Amino acid sequence: MRSPDLINSGLLILRILLGALLAAHGGLKFLQPGGLGFEADLLVKDGLGGGRPAAAVSGLTQVGAGAMLCAGLITPLAAAGGIGAMSVAVLAKGRNGFWVMTDGAEFPLIFAALAIVVGLVGPGAWSLDHALHIFPSTWETLAAVGLGLIAGVATFPVLKQMRRPSPSPDPGLPAAAATASPLNQKEQRR
Repeated sequence: MRSPDLINSGLLILRILLGALLAAHGGLKFLQPGGLGFEADLLVKDGLGGGRPAAAVSGLTQVGAGAMLCAGLITPLAAAGGIGAMSVAVLAKGRNGFWVMTDGAEFPLIFAALAIVVGLVGPGAWSLDHALHIFPSTWETLAAVGLGLIAGVATFPVLKQMRRPSPSPDPGLPAAAATASPLNQKEQRR
């Protein structure tokens, strides 16, 4: 049997790395050049809508969940935040394939899977949950992880519906003509 200190060390490292990366990932939505406007454009690129408000909610969820995971505070709820945010990303990026080099689902899937693991296993003894005697039951833990998955899966179609179609460059042209080459457009106008 493994030493409790080794298990708690592993959980601490996992929790802090996952939490710090998740918080940093969310913080970049605000701090990157272009800020939330740039992030809203990325949502559109991924086939989603919601604009700046959706980008802000995503960023704040990731920052909050990441900070709580680092501290080991209300860990199942913190994990649910990470699971929900990353589930939306997995569903959005899935249309690009799996691997990160094709902008696929690999990266957010890793985040989501690790958040599920931390949510189910708990933060370990070296956490605020342990210090504050917060020990959720199995049902509370499963409910929180399930809530994260349900929230992500339910949010995805809402954001997909919020996407506005791109306007054509010339409202007088049909959509097919708007995407045709300039030479073809001249011929179509004759």
